[in-house]
Amino acid sequence: MSEYVAFEIQAEIIKRLPVKSLLQFRSVSKPWKSLIDSSEFISGYRVHQTDRQRLLVWYKDPVDTNEKYVTFVDDEAFAQQEVAPAVPVLSKFLNDLKMVGSSQGLLCFYGYYQDPSHPRFEFATEMAVLWNPSIRKSICVTVPGESRWSKFVLGFGVCPITNDPTIVKITNVDTYFTTDDSSPMVEVFTLSKGSWRILSNNLPKKSIQVTWSQVVIDNFIYLIDLPKSLAYHGFVRVTQSVSKLFTIEKECDSIKILGFTKKDEAIMETQDDYGEPATVVVYEPSSKRFNDTGINGKHGALFVSLYMETLLLLDQLDFSVV
Repeated sequence: MSEYVAFEIQAEIIKRLPVKSLLQFRSVSKPWKSLIDSSEFISGYRVHQTDRQRLLVWYKDPVDTNEKYVTFVDDEAFAQQEVAPAVPVLSKFLNDLKMVGSSQGLLCFYGYYQDPSHPRFEFATEMAVLWNPSIRKSICVTVPGESRWSKFVLGFGVCPITNDPTIVKITNVDTYFTTDDSSPMVEVFTLSKGSWRILSNNLPKKSIQVTWSQVVIDNFIYLIDLPKSLAYHGFVRVTQSVSKLFTIEKECDSIKILGFTKKDEAIMETQDDYGEPATVVVYEPSSKRFNDTGINGKHGALFVSLYMETLLLLDQLDFSVV
């Protein structure tokens, strides 16, 4: 870029480049690297993106059980596929890996690490992995407490104002099969502070029943528990209120809503027979058609989220543990 072009104009041009180009241009000059690595640039980068919306599907292969990722361009064809970057290295060391959620281009996983020298479960360490597939960088967050022996849920989101990745842990929550009069404990981790804190424990000492299913809207993480009539036969989309959009009728053993396209078409996991692999389909409410995406995965191990390029975690050391 010409030295006669004001640096302010150069910065405005750079803001509109894709992540891959930005990573390359960090080595062009010290001023460009300083600009791209700055917290202000990293936080504000997503505002300038105009690419077509994409969706990411995470699933476990029904044959080799390996984790795989596919991205779709969310358009009328819904047929374009790209193989997303390989699974983050840190997650390969965790057992019982599950997806917590996604927000602003980051994905959050949860599992536990078991030290080979201590095979007993009491020596297992609970871990969450934050991963940015755009820049192939991940960090690991130690989850406090003996989570494997307690009733708890995790939620994940990125604050749209501060762009601070946040993990919420709620302990002493009821499951469908047990009750507990203990007051729930809420702990919050923010990446900017790099530590967990306990929120003021003024919650009522009564049953609170939530699940790992979550919705992130603005500054709030909603951990939701839907009635079976909605969870299995229809779906609600949360904005500022909850409303039923439509009823889905399909002859199969299992239906689970994974997300929505930008046209409000439901992306679902369906299983025709128990024991068989699940299939990802897109339901068109107007025609009541089920369009097969060609993705088959292990039942209960499929996840869909919006996929956007972001520079979050660029200023973090890869494979670091917090």
